[in-house]
Amino acid sequence: MATQFKPGTGAKYPYSVYFVLMFQVFLSASASVYNMALLKRENSSLHASNMMMYGSGVAVNLILYVTLAVFKTNEPGFFAGYGNIGAIMMILSNVFIGLAITAVYKCLLNLHSPPPNSS
Repeated sequence: MATQFKPGTGAKYPYSVYFVLMFQVFLSASASVYNMALLKRENSSLHASNMMMYGSGVAVNLILYVTLAVFKTNEPGFFAGYGNIGAIMMILSNVFIGLAITAVYKCLLNLHSPPPNSS
């Protein structure tokens, strides 16, 4: 968990912050299970499904960014903050996590698919 250290007080937050965090974890896990169910129901390739999923994520985030930029004029630029090595390492970490999850999904789909007909 990434937190911001506050000198003198540490990183202790109100209980509502932890509740929201646990709720987000629950929603993320539920979305993953639902996503897997949708992947099994559709007969498309894993790569096509990932492209649709990531494309919709990019579209939603871009819409939210433009909306915030219109209503909040002091919003930082699109690539602000990427000069930090920590930010670059976080992006690379997420890339490799996504590749690992894709490999796991591919293995799980192959394990649970019925064997091909021999006739």
